[in-house]
Amino acid sequence: MLFDLLPDTLSGVVRDSNQVVVETPMAPRQQRVLFLDGLRGVAAVIVVLNHAFLGYADPEHRVLGLFWSGPFSFLTEGDAAVLLFFVLSGIALSWGPMGGADCFRSAGSIAVWFLARVVRIYLPYLAALALTCVAHERFRDPGATVPPRTPWFGLHGEVAVDHQNVLHDLNLFSDYPRLLGQGWSLTEELRFSFLLPLMLPLAVRTTGGFLVTLFCAALCGAMTQFVLFFGVGVLVTKHWNSIPGVLRHVSGWRSWVVLVFAVGLFSIRRWLPWYFPDASHELKRVCRPEYLVAVGVLLILVLPIVSSGLRRFLESGMVRYLGQVSFSIYLIHMVVLLYVSPWVVVRLNAMGLAEPAPVTVAITLFVVLASCATASVFNRLVEAPCTNAARWLLRWFEKRSAVPQPK
Repeated sequence: MLFDLLPDTLSGVVRDSNQVVVETPMAPRQQRVLFLDGLRGVAAVIVVLNHAFLGYADPEHRVLGLFWSGPFSFLTEGDAAVLLFFVLSGIALSWGPMGGADCFRSAGSIAVWFLARVVRIYLPYLAALALTCVAHERFRDPGATVPPRTPWFGLHGEVAVDHQNVLHDLNLFSDYPRLLGQGWSLTEELRFSFLLPLMLPLAVRTTGGFLVTLFCAALCGAMTQFVLFFGVGVLVTKHWNSIPGVLRHVSGWRSWVVLVFAVGLFSIRRWLPWYFPDASHELKRVCRPEYLVAVGVLLILVLPIVSSGLRRFLESGMVRYLGQVSFSIYLIHMVVLLYVSPWVVVRLNAMGLAEPAPVTVAITLFVVLASCATASVFNRLVEAPCTNAARWLLRWFEKRSAVPQPK
């Protein structure tokens, strides 16, 4: 979703004083960073796992609880994964302008850039909304299942598809959707897209002033707290070429130790209240846990620069492909979960599989695999054409506004 308007990859290598080889962009506009695609894919799968567990899993179960509030809770921490998406979006949206692209040189270029963002995000969203409405009418409630669907499932799956809700969801810009609940993050991304031309000059001039402005705006209610995560992505882009030097001593086994620490921060809102409820209560009195999550997200984002093993995993074919279709996964997976999975559970029950935990595991795997397969088709039929249309729009304006060179 985020990096499809960026150029293809060029190679760049930096050697630190210890001769640790680090692949890094030579300049922001010149390179597509492959492991960022992989991070998007991992984040998308975490979101799907989170919603599948919310729909079916019993968090008190001895084994399933390990994946909800135990040591493996990072695999289902969908809220933190969305925050990672926000940081990645901040990087993607500022990547070209920070590298010298003239996206905001005039009112006309800003307007075309906004239009390209709408084509890239809003049109696939409309297609997913239409598919949700069709699925709601086509796949009626099959009745009771084992395990029973949770109240969260009913809250999202039983929203009435009526004139009022459809009209409400068509306005993605001002309010969060009702029928396509996961679309709330797209509302935040569009809002940030409109703010970026005003925020980017400040970020270029002063890092501290940029962060203070975002923090104060979030505190006073002028912006939501999520703008801070987009802002972190902008600053990562600004200082991208300095990161290998900062992390030059975090290589080899040290990078894996830091990764474990980062994953712990990433999922701290899950495991800390479960294992240390008093400490969790005291922490909330000192700072918002989201800020610690932001530190974890930032570390996860930059560690692949110095960790060759982590980078190879994120740049592997399957993980990168998931990243390339991550927007489609994000849009489509709730249709699979809310309207298709109950019928699969009914079929599993009819086949004699009626133990809650095994059925939960089976239906979770089904939702993940079916969402990825459906997203691949949705990407080819909807998302990719919208991406190409957005690219064409930007190229068309660039050619039209090009200043003729004197002969």
